[in-house]
Amino acid sequence: MKKADNIVLFLSTLSYVLFDREGYIGIFYLMQLVFIGYYFVFVFHRNVIWVNKSKDVLKTYGAFCLFCVLSVIWSVDKDESFSKSKTVFIILINSVILYDYLNKTQSFKYILLAILSSTYINFFIILKIIPDNPMYWDNWRFQGTRDNPNYLAVLQLISVFSAIIIKHFFIFKSKIISILVYCSFFVSSYIIFMTASKKGMLFCISLLIYFIIDSLISKKNKIYAYSFLLVFLYFGYDMLSDLLNNENSLKVINRITEFSKFEGTSTNERIRFIEDGFESFLNHPFLGTGISSLKSIFGTYSHSNFIEILAGIGFFGFIIYYRIYYLLIKKVFKQNIYSIKIFYSIFTLTLFTLDIAQVTYYYKFHIFFLIFFVFIIENSEKLKIKN
Repeated sequence: MKKADNIVLFLSTLSYVLFDREGYIGIFYLMQLVFIGYYFVFVFHRNVIWVNKSKDVLKTYGAFCLFCVLSVIWSVDKDESFSKSKTVFIILINSVILYDYLNKTQSFKYILLAILSSTYINFFIILKIIPDNPMYWDNWRFQGTRDNPNYLAVLQLISVFSAIIIKHFFIFKSKIISILVYCSFFVSSYIIFMTASKKGMLFCISLLIYFIIDSLISKKNKIYAYSFLLVFLYFGYDMLSDLLNNENSLKVINRITEFSKFEGTSTNERIRFIEDGFESFLNHPFLGTGISSLKSIFGTYSHSNFIEILAGIGFFGFIIYYRIYYLLIKKVFKQNIYSIKIFYSIFTLTLFTLDIAQVTYYYKFHIFFLIFFVFIIENSEKLKIKN
């Protein structure tokens, strides 16, 4: 039964990162139905094995879900608000099931493995080992198995997080997996570069710096850290030269320099969307205009989770949702291992900051990973002892 637990969770996680997109959504929902069915038939009746403290986070997201539903009453676009509320409610149910599944099966490591597997699948797409397809590209920006280059960049940040967790807790003993994990740092960095996601590159660098410093301090990882640096220095120059001579890479570099010239850039557009959304919030500060209603007011969403929630369900809804991060920080500060406390703090700040320029409250994989992240934080001590 243990192998079945692992396989079902691995495939369910893989479906989030490969099939939750246009053209494959049927496969995604089929995999989720299999996961939910397996949970109720084989897992639901079992006793909890691991720490079970995350009801506060689930209750907070549940309260946010209720606020979204209530906002339909005063929404300026009741159909859109009702549709988004349904999505949030379904995510809530899946989150409750996922958390209970993790606590009863101890199969958490197969979520990490599925995320790393998706990284290599996207890399094989870039190398054309997997046949190329126009759906893998947003013009010249690589989006791979996601519907958006920025979503793929966030997935790669989560992949870097997963690799660090695997190495820190020595979760997999296999040398082959260990090699693949170290290689994944290069692969994820390259994929993020090809997405041309500016925030993805920035946060990837911060995570890699943490990993190198922590590995140099750790006696067990020191040899790997030196090897990592040597390989990077040896191949870095040739890789950089190849990238600079690649047409798409030059476009990526031009996009990065948008920071220095706002006019006519995507950054300038996002700032305008945020300003419009904030103005809507100021006009309806307490309850907003209904969740996901900015589309009907301005013709587009704000591209910011902060603004979407503020404008949609007001200040009260904003406080409810971001209580999740307050609870996360509380759990992080309770960690006894200083290095892992720093790492969790960096990644929590990364997730929080990313919300400035993307909408995540109804993004299925984001909430899936958030619940998994909470589980990892709560069980870090047990992971260290067990592995």
